[in-house]
Amino acid sequence: MLDNVSNIDDELSDMLCRAVSGEGFEKRKLYEDEDQITWGFKRYIQITTIQGVAGKPDLVDRSLSYDSPVIVDARRLTEREVNRRFNDLKPRLLGAIFDALSYAIRNYDGVAAELQGRLPRMADFTIWGEAIARGLGYAPMEFFDRLTEKLQTRSLDMILADPVGEYIYSRTHTLAIDNRVSAVFQEFEQWAMTVANLSLNNRRLPKTAQHFSARIRALSGTFGTLGREVEIVHKEDAAWLHVTPTGGRKS
Repeated sequence: MLDNVSNIDDELSDMLCRAVSGEGFEKRKLYEDEDQITWGFKRYIQITTIQGVAGKPDLVDRSLSYDSPVIVDARRLTEREVNRRFNDLKPRLLGAIFDALSYAIRNYDGVAAELQGRLPRMADFTIWGEAIARGLGYAPMEFFDRLTEKLQTRSLDMILADPVGEYIYSRTHTLAIDNRVSAVFQEFEQWAMTVANLSLNNRRLPKTAQHFSARIRALSGTFGTLGREVEIVHKEDAAWLHVTPTGGRKS
């Protein structure tokens, strides 16, 4: 658990991604010999913060955010009282957990078949979440629909926080992009100055077509959540950008 975090730099962001997806490394078992031992780990990580800090797209794709309500003074409890109430509830909580898990294990394959072709990046989490939710009495697909809505809202917030993302998203509401990256980058610079009222010296803007392309690649998974298929290919001795919205047509 990382408590009261104000900032996550790129190095920590990459480390958290590896820890959540699974990471391993090898080292010598003993100093005196050449035997190797492999250490592997895969954990969920909880981060508490006053404001959102998971800014890199790959970390955001692996995370879920929850807004905790403010505890008013009239409802504040001491640690002793919290522990007493928890211990009173523990037998029933444990029984409910086992019942939900038992249901989820029995129905996992069926839920997985229902969600085939609709799974987001956290595919296993989504299947288990939907199966467990049904075991807790929620309606079929209620968990999946709420998760999808939350992921789309989070993705849109992230896209609109980046000038490159905002430009590509706003331009592809109905029309697709099929053009050289260099040409799209020039159009982006014009948009930044005339529509977004940003100076080209603004630190938030990419300075070259290569940097522009890298930003789009980093956001490609997030665009996918919002129904935009992003692809950068090399042809005719140039990099081409293809962005196709659902039901869109090329411009």
